[in-house]
Amino acid sequence: VDGAAILPEAVEDRTYRFRIPAGSASVVIASRSVAPAEVDAQARDQRRLGVPVERIVLSDSDLRIEAGHNHPGLVAGFHADEPTHRWTDGRALLPEAWLRPFRGAFTLEVQLVPSDLPYRLPPVVSVATA
Repeated sequence: VDGAAILPEAVEDRTYRFRIPAGSASVVIASRSVAPAEVDAQARDQRRLGVPVERIVLSDSDLRIEAGHNHPGLVAGFHADEPTHRWTDGRALLPEAWLRPFRGAFTLEVQLVPSDLPYRLPPVVSVATA
């Protein structure tokens, strides 16, 4: 968020919930990423894949913006839509127009679909261990 890392407040199943501070102008869904062809000799997919997004929800007590994986606003850092999800490239930018209506802090939920994509490195557990 605005260049600073924010860890999720909660993770339930495949839904990651973040608290976004008031006045935030830029939100990037940052994740580890890999090109499938780099980790599987039989794979031909050269795209850098981050996480498979099913739905994104921004909300506060007065407003809710919900976008499925097929939303046309998911462009910067997102690959083409697939039948059940849209892959990020590891640094997917949320549309600024989605952030502007929120006057105060708000919640961002990122819902993912299951994936067996092997990443080269294990996920970072916390900033302290990174």
